[in-house]
Amino acid sequence: MTSLVLHKADLLLAEAESLGPILALDTSTARLVASVALNGRCVAQVQILSKSHAAQLPGAVKEALERAGVKLRELAGVAVGIGPGSFTGVRIGLSYAKGVAFAVRCPIAGVSSLDSLAVCALDNDNVSIGTTVCPVIDARRGEFYTAFYRFDQLGLSRDSDELVLNASAMASRCYEKTTILLIGEPSLAGLAGELCQANGGAKEVRWCDDLSSLGKALAAIGAARIKRGHNDPLHSLEPHYVREPQVRDAEKFRPAPIEESKSK
Repeated sequence: MTSLVLHKADLLLAEAESLGPILALDTSTARLVASVALNGRCVAQVQILSKSHAAQLPGAVKEALERAGVKLRELAGVAVGIGPGSFTGVRIGLSYAKGVAFAVRCPIAGVSSLDSLAVCALDNDNVSIGTTVCPVIDARRGEFYTAFYRFDQLGLSRDSDELVLNASAMASRCYEKTTILLIGEPSLAGLAGELCQANGGAKEVRWCDDLSSLGKALAAIGAARIKRGHNDPLHSLEPHYVREPQVRDAEKFRPAPIEESKSK
């Protein structure tokens, strides 16, 4: 997946204004997102806090397309969140998006779920030059998927790899930052206070949990990537888990099969 210097969603959408409709979807977290970009705008957006993405994704996509007045066969591209996040959720969304792209024969672009949150922050908060934007996604076990983005005159650029960290490790990495804006689900809001306390209260750590424009951000990044020719090969686009799925650890310790004894 090719990286992209990020800007506010409206600028990315304007860049892709000449494209046809782009369907965007993300099922990497508890928030199922489906949206449609067309003519330089996000014309439809559906968000559902869901416990069964597999069951609700088709209906959410149908609703988004109907709101946009777009038929599936008219799509010019598909953007899909590839994680990090729930391993099962990411696979559900990616499989569905690949199926649509294959059926319609349109390009597909994988989008980092952290990138979408970072752009969402720009759309919801007055982020000043020099701010470090830090999206967070629950990784369970007291850890968070995150990355650090620097906002300057050129836009928003990722300043780190995508990481899985606990609060203490995040605080350590934030120590040299001046102003930090965290963005994520409301249930993670306490993390901002933890980082402030760990840094002795010396840093300005702000929290944003207004994710109402998350679908717009996702569609904007995907549309801009497709417009620039940064779409991904359908057969090789894979989830980006950041950490290994637990099942793989179990597989490493699976006992070797017992060979049947040969009859004499």
